[in-house]
Amino acid sequence: MRLRVQLTLLGPDAGGRRRGVATGYRCQWRSVGKPEWNDAAVELDRRIEPGESCDAWLQVGVPQRWADSVAVGDVLEGGEGPRVVATAQVLDMQVD
Repeated sequence: MRLRVQLTLLGPDAGGRRRGVATGYRCQWRSVGKPEWNDAAVELDRRIEPGESCDAWLQVGVPQRWADSVAVGDVLEGGEGPRVVATAQVLDMQVD
């Protein structure tokens, strides 16, 4: 499963990262208000810095975990441990 998303990297003032990310960055993701965390790798056209947004792809690690619980329009939270460091609004889905 691949998700096309509008990715926003939260800055340190919002509890997020101090450094930017590039393609290959991995963290745990979940739909806001739902308990199912899932690993996903980020695919970007360019590096983004804290506070920036861009279109990106999430390559979901365990698609079965989200088969019936993630949909276009959902907002995902990206976490590093207990800290939310990013948000991603789902724009499109490609299911294998």
